[in-house]
Amino acid sequence: MDHLQKINHELRRYRDYDNTKRIRLFLLKNDVTDLSRFAASLSISDLDVLSTVAHYRDSRISEIVDHLSLTQGAVSKIVNKLSGLRLIEKYHQPNNKKDTYLKVTTVGDRVHTLHAEYHKEMDQQLCDFSKHFTDEQLVLVGNFLSSVNHIREGT
Repeated sequence: MDHLQKINHELRRYRDYDNTKRIRLFLLKNDVTDLSRFAASLSISDLDVLSTVAHYRDSRISEIVDHLSLTQGAVSKIVNKLSGLRLIEKYHQPNNKKDTYLKVTTVGDRVHTLHAEYHKEMDQQLCDFSKHFTDEQLVLVGNFLSSVNHIREGT
């Protein structure tokens, strides 16, 4: 396998890897409350929506969509699922019955916090791993990946 084939293979492997199971196990392992009743049903997109709602508290669904790479329909479906699991709460402002606003519940905030902790641990592992490379090597990899993305995006 030549160098470009190996790079292409590794990029595909990175893109195709689904860390949903690892995140679910992390949630279950690190929480004292009973997350098992819904942790198995949460997808990466569900967790992304939950984290976005937690970050942009008291936002409308349309505002949440602006911060995600998901469609309005997908976000609405996920919001309904998360609401059904009591991870987020949908409500209306007293002076605005048209727009639906979102906020995380106590349990939803705990799931969001654990999800953030998972990513913090993964980021730390990447940081520790990167110490095996020189700054020049890391710059080269960063520039290479940036160029690959420009080619893929047609920019």
